Amino acid sequence: MLTEYLEPFYEHSVFRNVSPKTLSSLKGQLQEFTREFTFKFNSLIDIQSNDLLEYVIEKCNGKSADLYKAKVWALRQFFGFLVLKGVLDISPAKVLKHAKYPKRKKLPSYLRKEEMQRLLEVSAVAEHPADFLLISLLLVTGLRTSEVVGCYISAYDGQHGLIRIKVKGGWIREVPLTDAIMLFIDDYLHGRSDDNPHLLLTPRGGGCTTGWVQKTLRRIGQEAGLKENLTSRLLRHTFATHAADRLGTDMAKTLMGHSRSSTTKVYMHLSPARYRPITNQHPHARSIR
Repeated sequence: MLTEYLEPFYEHSVFRNVSPKTLSSLKGQLQEFTREFTFKFNSLIDIQSNDLLEYVIEKCNGKSADLYKAKVWALRQFFGFLVLKGVLDISPAKVLKHAKYPKRKKLPSYLRKEEMQRLLEVSAVAEHPADFLLISLLLVTGLRTSEVVGCYISAYDGQHGLIRIKVKGGWIREVPLTDAIMLFIDDYLHGRSDDNPHLLLTPRGGGCTTGWVQKTLRRIGQEAGLKENLTSRLLRHTFATHAADRLGTDMAKTLMGHSRSSTTKVYMHLSPARYRPITNQHPHARSIR
């Protein structure tokens, strides 16, 4: 009943340019759904909205809002397709609502100049040379963990001073590099004799992984005496704040690869370097000599 429409739906999704990752998620959700519903109902028209709602609640009880959203989205897409093809007149999944996410936790702040310097000093004397390059790269570019993990040697373009990163949506972003970070990359690559395509390697010689990045940042942050855990997200907030201080919001937006300034502003924090000159213009402040 349900299974005969799955392949046509997947083909329809590919035609709509659904990404391979999203398609894989759709398949996982729908395969689980059809296993339970195939033997419960004799016909598609017997499936009601309440049946779908009870299914989603049962599967997502105590789980994350992301899982709830994934199941609801998959069902709405699939039953919407059945309506499009004339199999059903009305989609029973149309009434399903996405889960409400909990309020955003407090965003990380940003590192001050002396804290960034301490990170560089600690990582510079680390036993594994990739530690220093990791810290330097994140401070200079504000890359996400996934983007660092996806960095390959072939993406590094020393001639034009940039590195090409595959970002959300599957497109390639050209990230500019400073002369100093390019020297670090050149020295690091010159000291390698392996044929691993990854730009950064773990101490065991394997390609850079999310786990290694998180573990390395946490360790270096502790050794540097930071008050909060060091993460690539904290370094991304740091990059955005200092970039906005020096270059303004529009340039910070471009450097971070955002399409909207509102997204960039989430990462920006009001630093003393930016508001002190304004504070000094206050009439009361000028009267105190």
